[in-house]
Amino acid sequence: DHRADIYSLGCTFYKLLTGQAPFKQQSQIATILAHREETPPRLSDLIPEIPDTLEELFQSMMKKDPVDRIQTMAEIVEILDRFLGQQNVTSLNESAETHLSESQELMILCRNTILTPPIEVMSTDASTQVQMPQQIVTPKRGLLLLTLALLFSLGTWGVWMYLPHTSETVALSEDLPGVIPVTDPSPEQAKTEREAAVWLLNHECEIVIDGRYEPVTQVQELPEGDFFIREIKFYPQTVTREVMAPLQGLAKLEILHLEDSHVMDDALEPLKGKLSLKTLDLHETGLTNAGLSHISSLVNLTHLSLQKNREITDEGLKALANLKKLSSINLDRLNITDEGITFIKHNPRLDWLNIKDTQITDKSIPLLIKLNRMKNLYLEGSKITDQGIQEIRKAYTGRDPIKY
Repeated sequence: DHRADIYSLGCTFYKLLTGQAPFKQQSQIATILAHREETPPRLSDLIPEIPDTLEELFQSMMKKDPVDRIQTMAEIVEILDRFLGQQNVTSLNESAETHLSESQELMILCRNTILTPPIEVMSTDASTQVQMPQQIVTPKRGLLLLTLALLFSLGTWGVWMYLPHTSETVALSEDLPGVIPVTDPSPEQAKTEREAAVWLLNHECEIVIDGRYEPVTQVQELPEGDFFIREIKFYPQTVTREVMAPLQGLAKLEILHLEDSHVMDDALEPLKGKLSLKTLDLHETGLTNAGLSHISSLVNLTHLSLQKNREITDEGLKALANLKKLSSINLDRLNITDEGITFIKHNPRLDWLNIKDTQITDKSIPLLIKLNRMKNLYLEGSKITDQGIQEIRKAYTGRDPIKY
């Protein structure tokens, strides 16, 4: 199915604009499962200023069901070419320097061909003989050439739009036109990252650094070259502000696991303003309202687990009012009522919500049914009635988000 190629191109699209691979996990198996089961990330989570045109195109390319995806490469070419033209970036078929004499013909050709036509088996007894349909190679090469050229133009546009225009970046762009600058840690930052890594590994933690899937568990496993810490997992322990202090200087920390540790009220203070952080797991950490207050400035968080922290109340959840990019949140077994989850009205991207064993009632149904991206809603043990559950199901035409 040629639409699998469109999905793959969507992954390239994401990598080109964000510098990260979508669905990246610690192992290849976990990554494959994430591709199959998880909701695609949003470009706007990493690039808040991303134009809606590019966000919509990316989401269309990444649909799980091929039927729901954008159907042909020609459509992608047209959208990208039109977008670049609107951004005052010379579109492919207008550029004097990159002009392809056959670009218009390729556009027409793209509309009348599929990317990867099926192989037709010859009607002979030789089962290994195959016959390729005619006129496959030229259309495919032309199509890929045109699409890749547009993606390259988009990538250079994205770098110019969203990377800081420092004198160093400008100089690099002048020396190597069209080359996307690669950001390495400065000597000072590299020192900070390494010192933090050593500290964490000596305090019952494991870390994941950029460019590696497998976690680092011992100091001697650290590479000789410079690196950024992307992910930290604390083994069960008492976590204090002192233990967490080195995290304050980390430039690209994205994922932090503190589950099953005892997190003191001041422990999360070093995370204040940590805009790189996307995932924070705090389930069963003994966290209180005072401790939770420190996460209010983590405005780029997309995944948050507070499960089994019974001292967190409605008052504590007020800290989530500023977190408007959440796509999943676990509130299972918190001491909260309808008043506590009013923050979800600021989270239109929510597609995973657990409010099991809480005091949430039918009063929250109007908020819940406005979450039009919701795919997994866990209500078991809450105070929502059977009638309320049916009302929620009725609101989500074509799918049932309620899970058990």
